[in-house]
Amino acid sequence: MIVTFGAVGSVAYSASATADPFTVKANGGLNVRSGPGTSYRILGTLPTGSNIDSTGPSRDGWMPISYRGQEGWVSGAYLNAVGAGNTPSQAVPAERGTAYTTARLNVRTGASLSYRVVTVLDKGAKVSTTGVAANGYSQIVHADQLRWVATQYLSQTVPSTPQPAGDGLPAATGSATATAPLLIRTTSGSDFTSVATVPVGTVLQLTGVTENGRTQVIHQGALRWVTSQYLSGTASVPKPPTSALPATTGTKYATTALILRSSSADQFVNHGDAPRGAALQVTGRVENGRAEVIYQGNVRWVTAQYLADSAPAAPSFNLPGLTPNSRALLAAATQQFPEIRTIYGVRSDPIPDHPSGRALDFMTYTNKDVGDRLAAWAQANATELNIDYIIWDQRIWSVARQREGWRFMADRGSNTANHKDHVHITVKR
Repeated sequence: MIVTFGAVGSVAYSASATADPFTVKANGGLNVRSGPGTSYRILGTLPTGSNIDSTGPSRDGWMPISYRGQEGWVSGAYLNAVGAGNTPSQAVPAERGTAYTTARLNVRTGASLSYRVVTVLDKGAKVSTTGVAANGYSQIVHADQLRWVATQYLSQTVPSTPQPAGDGLPAATGSATATAPLLIRTTSGSDFTSVATVPVGTVLQLTGVTENGRTQVIHQGALRWVTSQYLSGTASVPKPPTSALPATTGTKYATTALILRSSSADQFVNHGDAPRGAALQVTGRVENGRAEVIYQGNVRWVTAQYLADSAPAAPSFNLPGLTPNSRALLAAATQQFPEIRTIYGVRSDPIPDHPSGRALDFMTYTNKDVGDRLAAWAQANATELNIDYIIWDQRIWSVARQREGWRFMADRGSNTANHKDHVHITVKR
């Protein structure tokens, strides 16, 4: 386990697995050679931190990759494996659930954008699910192989064509509760208009239609859309039956974000993270330095040394020079996301946002899930928090141009400059 300011990464599978993503950990960069050994000529170098994807099994400790349109080889000793993929020996389960795609959907070899795409499913395609989820992805069985798709584009019902607002509204198929302040949108796409914001706890009537990660609802006599991830009771992927849970002996608390593992072994399925401060029921079993726990109704394993008898204290940040609006944002964000341990405020910069105290940088480092959730939360609460604009993952969203949704930014040359390791939020004066 590698812990960096609350972000947790892991080597989930052995280097013999194919099509797994890696990052370069060699200081000063890593040579790419024409063959699996130091006697082969050097094709070029990869800088430290580069993301690469293996193209086949390793040979004599060397990993094949695609480099500038040709085959290259890098030493596996200088690579970190990341993400959740499939080991070659992992069996396809007999018991499966069913879901349908709500958009054209990439099918990947693992649970992140770093894994290669093997095919694209059409909207409305029926898929077999295993009940395993990780990093916002769901595991499916496709062509008798374990694959992964983005969970937000799966639904339990066959997607239908949205119906116009007004007379003849469809009958509600169920209801769900808002778990965060929710924008009520006119469409599911980026061309929406915000007609209202409903508070936490609002009960919304559902039509059973989902698109682009958003759920269609009936609001004040019209068909509208809300972000699916902030609704309770709309789990999109059914889980196959599970056996009875083991008895527990007490409660422990995560002192940092913890990977939820399928087993105590070094080879495991990554079921996502339990955030810092999460309460986990322990069974008393400890193997290989990992403790068996019950979390969200499932048996998981976590690194035992990061469990404590009491919940960790909320982080405290002393950032001088902030404006009243940015201080309010800091207080709200740290309460909502205690797993974020590093935040920057006033600093020298040619752009006046940071020097004026109107901007905060929330460092997420390698934890993209936290960045995605923080950016979505800030967008949903932009009015209440007097937010001007948000930059995250090489995209920008602003109140002034919110009808355009998230807009892509030009490549600035590094993860930090492209805002891939932190969420930047600027508030109004």
